[in-house]
Amino acid sequence: MGRDVSLAFLREGAKVVVSYRKEEEFAALKAAAGPTAPALYGQIVDITDEAAVAEFSPAYSRDTVSSTPLSILSVATRAA
Repeated sequence: MGRDVSLAFLREGAKVVVSYRKEEEFAALKAAAGPTAPALYGQIVDITDEAAVAEFSPAYSRDTVSSTPLSILSVATRAA
């Protein structure tokens, strides 16, 4: 899931979890998220490392959009 899709989910009230490789990437996304940034969570994950991805995926609740650059792993719901 890319930057624009992550921001769209945030605008619709979803909680979003993203993986990233460099802290600067996540900082830029948080800045772009503006007032929705509190609903954005991130974790450094090397998506070529199967074990790291396996640990990342279940680390967040089912009501959160969780992503790697390859796929959306769970369903978004509106924040309460």
